[in-house]
Amino acid sequence: MFGLDKLIFIRPDTNDKVFHGGLAEVDDDIQAKTCETLDLEQMIVIGEPINVLKEFRFVCIDGKIVTGSEYTTHYDTLIQTELKSIYDKEWVFAQRVANSYRLDTAFVIDIARVRGGDLKLVEYGSINCAGFYKCNKEIIVDEIQKLLKKTEDLSKEYYDNMSKKSNKAVI
Repeated sequence: MFGLDKLIFIRPDTNDKVFHGGLAEVDDDIQAKTCETLDLEQMIVIGEPINVLKEFRFVCIDGKIVTGSEYTTHYDTLIQTELKSIYDKEWVFAQRVANSYRLDTAFVIDIARVRGGDLKLVEYGSINCAGFYKCNKEIIVDEIQKLLKKTEDLSKEYYDNMSKKSNKAVI
């Protein structure tokens, strides 16, 4: 289970971001590594570290990947790049991941390119507390507005149909 140098990857078991996931030495005091106020009853996920070459965040709205950004933390500096067509494989992979499990009507997907070139799912996350890095925020707003309009139209259609059925039943 342990990676090189007795390192493990730890993260919270929830999307509450009680602490940021990261590497810890097996001998570390896990509570000190995560945060001093960590509830000892808090479930955590522990896994073997994977050598990540690049990380990407994609935004999925209404089942479609609409924007994405490369983000990499290197020596405590956040490197961010808006995704272009050069990341077509990553975009297609993220869409396949989104098609396989839909967390919500709007959410984010983090994927990584690992040593050897494979793409791996890192995590799904709530759009409500996600950082967007260099994702195109105008596209996110436009797509959310389209989703709200679609939802509003569907709701109106549903209530109109229910009203018609209700009126027929009275006659």
